Amino acid sequence: MKLTVSIAISAVILVFCEPKPNKVDPYGFLIQFGYAEKPPTGTGLDKNTFERGVKKFQAMMHIPQTGKLDAVTSRKMNSKRCGMADFGEGNVDKRRIAFATRQDSPWSGGKKHFTWFLEQSSGQFSSGAQRSMIDKAFRYWADVSGITARESSDLNSADIKVRFASRFHGDANFDGPGGVLAHAFYPDDGRLHMDDEESWRDVEKETGTIMTLVHELGHNLGLTHSSVEGAVMYPSRGTPPEGFNFQLDGDDIYRIQRLYGGPNGPNPPKPTKPPVVPTQPSGRLNPKDCDRYSRFDSIVQVPVYGESYEDIFAFVGRYVWRLDSYDGALEQRSTLQRYFPGLPSKKMFSAFYDRDLGYLFLTSLKTLFTYDVYRKRLIEKKKLSFTTYAAFMDPEKRNTAILMKTRGSSSIYFEFNTITRRVEGRRKYSRSRWSFMNRTPTAALISASFPDHLFLFSGKSYRTVDLRTYNFVGGTRSNSRAWLRCSKAIDRY
Repeated sequence: MKLTVSIAISAVILVFCEPKPNKVDPYGFLIQFGYAEKPPTGTGLDKNTFERGVKKFQAMMHIPQTGKLDAVTSRKMNSKRCGMADFGEGNVDKRRIAFATRQDSPWSGGKKHFTWFLEQSSGQFSSGAQRSMIDKAFRYWADVSGITARESSDLNSADIKVRFASRFHGDANFDGPGGVLAHAFYPDDGRLHMDDEESWRDVEKETGTIMTLVHELGHNLGLTHSSVEGAVMYPSRGTPPEGFNFQLDGDDIYRIQRLYGGPNGPNPPKPTKPPVVPTQPSGRLNPKDCDRYSRFDSIVQVPVYGESYEDIFAFVGRYVWRLDSYDGALEQRSTLQRYFPGLPSKKMFSAFYDRDLGYLFLTSLKTLFTYDVYRKRLIEKKKLSFTTYAAFMDPEKRNTAILMKTRGSSSIYFEFNTITRRVEGRRKYSRSRWSFMNRTPTAALISASFPDHLFLFSGKSYRTVDLRTYNFVGGTRSNSRAWLRCSKAIDRY
């Protein structure tokens, strides 16, 4: 799907400049940024649609989901932000917008070496200063990934064309000072436009300009918005103070390396020693535990905050293994509270992680727990009408999880909306792409390391599904050998 982008950026958690209250029309905001569908002409958003849209926005912003337009929500809506819809296309004028290729993908042809050209400069800086800032902004991405960038002497041959403009300038309109700061286009359309009515020099100094350029270039390179507050790809931000030490977040680094590899090769560089939570020292692996605790109740992969890699957590009873996709168990099994403080010491029947929201969802019998993995806190617990024995994020539907209800043979599964945190659909396997399933597994995982495969666990073994064909591939394998890799892990420790 092709769409355009209006972009602003974020790299700061604190809001240094308070926005003017009620500047933004909340109804128009929800429609524009994809939190509610545009109603038919002559009608407005009904009460329920508005409340759902507000909750969806609050979830994206990691603030309490009241569904009410409270002071915190209003401040977030009035913050400087990206003009791109956070979900779907939002309210865009398709007659005027030149569309680029679909999101979440790198440039075609494996392109990693880019050229750029300053098409139209701003009167707020010298041309040389602006070109220097563009070069510096590109280096933020080049230093942590496999891309390179250099200035071109020819506009037509340049991959990225940077332009300072105002109001109507041929594509999406700018809105003057405040609000939308800039916009850009996804691969392979390299247009990057900055709103020249923003006071780049007087208000934010050079740091704010570079931060905005880094965000815009992220979109040019194929990155969408992040829900991680503090990431450069977060959709809204405050004004950085002078002397602010701007850096990419671990989430930014991880995502750009997913598209272009690390700076030293095709794959993201693997840390030589994964971090260990300091609250409890690592213990030696007990060989007997490898088999005794290899019957996974649930399994999930989540990012390590501030790092460019992810950990896999396999839940067994009231314990959890911390795993690596390649090295297996990183240390002896531990308690849930060590890695997820605030969760109860209970057996977790299923687990799944929504990358858009940064939320981990776990179920224990008929209770659903919503956990913020970045802030390390329990957000909510609520009752379900059934017990979920396995769950995973749907690879084809955004913010949707597949919940499997019963052990043994089963023909029913449920769809769960991670934004509203409600079960929205009851489906039959036989009438869906999951028709190959004739049993409900005890755990399920789609790993970021192997995004085209679904791993289904049952007892102490698992099978693999190729998501490109929705067929099983290979035979049954042992959890202990393939996931815990105990002999290798024991030798390492």
